[in-house]
Amino acid sequence: MRKTIKGNSTTCYRGAIEHLDDYMDIFKKYFRSIANHHHVHHAINKDAILIYSYFPMDISCRGCVHEGEEYRIPISSSRALSSVFYEKKPRDLECHGVDRILYGDNCVGYYCSKNNVFCCGDISHDADQEVHILAVLEGMVGIGLLHPLKKDGTRHSITLGADPEMETKINGDLVSAFELPQVCTRNKAYISHDGHTQPQRELRPDPSSSPEELVENIRDLIKISSFFNEELSVVGSVLPLGGHIHIGNAAPNKELIDVLDYFLFPFNEFNSVERKGSKYGKLGDVRQQPHGFEYRTPPAAWLLTPTMARMTLELTQNIVEKIINDEDVEISDNYNLEEYKENLGLLGFHESWIVQFIQEIDWAKTHINEPLAKTWDVEIPKEYRIKKVYREIYNPPPPVQPIRSQPRMVLAEELEALSVSEPEEEEEEHHDEDEGYL
Repeated sequence: MRKTIKGNSTTCYRGAIEHLDDYMDIFKKYFRSIANHHHVHHAINKDAILIYSYFPMDISCRGCVHEGEEYRIPISSSRALSSVFYEKKPRDLECHGVDRILYGDNCVGYYCSKNNVFCCGDISHDADQEVHILAVLEGMVGIGLLHPLKKDGTRHSITLGADPEMETKINGDLVSAFELPQVCTRNKAYISHDGHTQPQRELRPDPSSSPEELVENIRDLIKISSFFNEELSVVGSVLPLGGHIHIGNAAPNKELIDVLDYFLFPFNEFNSVERKGSKYGKLGDVRQQPHGFEYRTPPAAWLLTPTMARMTLELTQNIVEKIINDEDVEISDNYNLEEYKENLGLLGFHESWIVQFIQEIDWAKTHINEPLAKTWDVEIPKEYRIKKVYREIYNPPPPVQPIRSQPRMVLAEELEALSVSEPEEEEEEHHDEDEGYL
């Protein structure tokens, strides 16, 4: 059965989920960004509601002469009020130009009229608080503080990135990425390891707003790895391999993630036993990032060929930009190939694109074991490969002994005055590096 997912241009930065989704329709009428239990506000310094979050310190109030006032909104319902609806204690704010909002006799939050930022209590913590939330926001409208947003006609676009995980073989043997060198390239792109406890090789290409350019950035890293004799694989025969897609200038909400889960669902059958048994790659697996968010559900299989990678990124970009620009998207309750094709067509993809995309996925089912250098056609002739690095890694030469100078002949009378001592060996400093996701 097909269902319509409503587009939602409101960006949601959420820490604790709680009942935020129940009140999204109320909030998005007045705010373009919602931060729920969130402490990073680099992207929410205008038209934002901050629910139980820190007030942003980067709000640009230069030249603001507004003197903060106190406004009281009467409680309009006898329905039980959430125990965490109010601010328990006044906040120590650096800005004196914010208005203090009371609901009844207690403070519910602070409002910056210059930037349309409302920093409130935990008003989404409990269910059935709609009547009180409406009372607060409509009360602020009645006072003349808050105004419904007007659409400016601007179409929002996103950037795309990735940090896919790979298994690496050298001369046919599986190798831990911790034993391999990190390779830095232009800008921020580099080849490294997963950064956590698992020894996957990880590609981190330069991001781009163009799927084609991102694919070329990935190709560059695969080519570089081939110079070092690495055979990259996305099969995941031993390690769980994630094909994480990074999305910039947007943040996750339930509607958007439901649509991504549906349209990228065909790749889930490439999940290896190792990944299915891990905590990663479940439906709706996302992680917020400073640039936006990271969609972590797909395995690395979508990178098997450059064509499939480009089409997957085109599909992702199409979905996200439709949702954040308030366009509706059709999906189905269950995965049915014919309905899936029809829904791809409703996204605007041509029939030839859809046929090729399905063919790429079918081809991958029987060629998933192929190394990426072959499927991306970037194999490097053996005479150009860098072998010295791996000889030193796997067969390290014996340590070079220091050459000491021979003692000179000295006269007997000099012995008493001469002090000969062995040079002290300097202790090597060992720094424990904190490991974590980048």
